[in-house]
This record gives sequence, C-alpha cells and structure tokens, in this order.
Amino acid sequence: MKTPSRRDFLHTATLATASSVIHGCSRSKEPPEPEPFKGIVDVHQHAGYLDRLDEQLVAHQEIMGITQTVMLPSATAVSRPSTHEGASNGLAARARGNEACLRITEADPKHYAFFVNEVPDLPTARTELEKYLEKGAIGIGEQKFGVDCDSKHIELVASIARVFD
Repeated sequence: MKTPSRRDFLHTATLATASSVIHGCSRSKEPPEPEPFKGIVDVHQHAGYLDRLDEQLVAHQEIMGITQTVMLPSATAVSRPSTHEGASNGLAARARGNEACLRITEADPKHYAFFVNEVPDLPTARTELEKYLEKGAIGIGEQKFGVDCDSKHIELVASIARVFD
C-alpha cells in the first residue's frame, strides 16, 4: 500500500472529523484507498548504448510502456588504471556521457531524469560532477572504476553527493 501524502492524510482526517460532528458522532465511511502508481520506471538506461540513436531509445521506452527513465552516463574517456586502461570507457557499452544524458532529459523532462558520472581520480572530477548536478542531475553514477572504495577519490564523490543531497 502506498503511504498517503501529508495532504491526503490531512484531507481525509478533516473530512472524517467533520463527518462525525455533523452526524452526531456516527461512524464515518472508511477513507478511499489512494490510487496506486500505474507507471513503469526504468532506473538504468544509457544514451548511445551499443551505438543506439536517441530516437531509438525514446521509441523503445514508449513501446515498452516506460513512464519515467533515469539516464546513466559514461564518464570521460581516458586510458588509466582506474578505467582499466580504457576498457571501462563508455561503461563497456559505448554509452555516451553527461552532455548526451542532459540533452535527452531537457528534451522531455516529464519522462526522463539523469545522473552525472566522472572518473573519480581525474583532477577535473569535482568540476564535472558539480556542473551537472547544478544542471539538474539527480544522482551520481554509474561508478565502475578501479579505485578503492575508501580512497580519497571516492571520498570526494561522497562529499559532493552530501552537498547536493
């Protein structure tokens, strides 16, 4: 059962109280159940996945009945140990980056949202993450890099996430 919103709760409580006073404290009807969410949320899509065009992504989501999609970008394509010498660039699926996910979201913000991503040990990681969080990214990910989970690089990502929480 979906938890009712504060507004729904106050509305129902007010009606129940008023009803019992008007009818001499007789028992009021049970409040109606809130409508369940009838959409499908896809929390894991990539722009350019295996060279797919944006138009193909949008058509696929519509055909599948997806009502909301979260886009997960790849990070800067670089060859270094943290990207497994470039093997993890494009999330190993030729996915495109932050700007591509932002464009898809801006074209249809009712149905699309996006995360931001960056190689955490790049000197520009903070700037890139903050730039897209300020532009409306709703999270950071998909972090698939060869860095220790307790490294200063992941601490940086976590500190940025805290600020934008």
